[in-house]
Amino acid sequence: MIASAIMVPVILGPHSGFLSFLNSHTLNRHKSSFVVDWKDGKAFTELFFPYICLGFTSYVFQNYLIWLLATFTNEPTILSRYSGYVEAMKALGLIVANAVDSNKTPYLTEEISYLAMNVAGLLLCIMSTILYTTDTKYGEEEFVIIPRDFLSQGNRTSEARDLETSTDGRKENVNVSLTMQGSEIQIV
Repeated sequence: MIASAIMVPVILGPHSGFLSFLNSHTLNRHKSSFVVDWKDGKAFTELFFPYICLGFTSYVFQNYLIWLLATFTNEPTILSRYSGYVEAMKALGLIVANAVDSNKTPYLTEEISYLAMNVAGLLLCIMSTILYTTDTKYGEEEFVIIPRDFLSQGNRTSEARDLETSTDGRKENVNVSLTMQGSEIQIV
């Protein structure tokens, strides 16, 4: 929840600055373009900082999404699927952004639509955090190897199933039970 709370100002801040800039400058796509140079002082900083922060926000939000999805499971096959979903959504976002921009949408309307999509995504992330994030699922997932550090935090027992290859090339299921009592580990 702390990470989600941090993401709220990270997303809303740059969008607010950019909306303020667009509101105070009447920019029209169909007329000559707005020209600003780094020597223009305040006019440059009014545009430069929100623009840079929006780019920064994009990557911070992507990393937040990957981290959030990693809190749902420890199983590698599921995590790889989730990372594929993130990449697919990023591609879909680019498609939508390019489609909105290619229709010569007014800049203010375009920024409002991007802000709305970011806020909708953030709300879905917060709902997912509340509904699906747990402290850990160690011991609940079949193909997850539990780190030694986690086991050393207390007396825990873990069972795992693994595929073992014998010397003649045959594969067979092997049941492994790992119990930690104090500083002693027993493998059965």
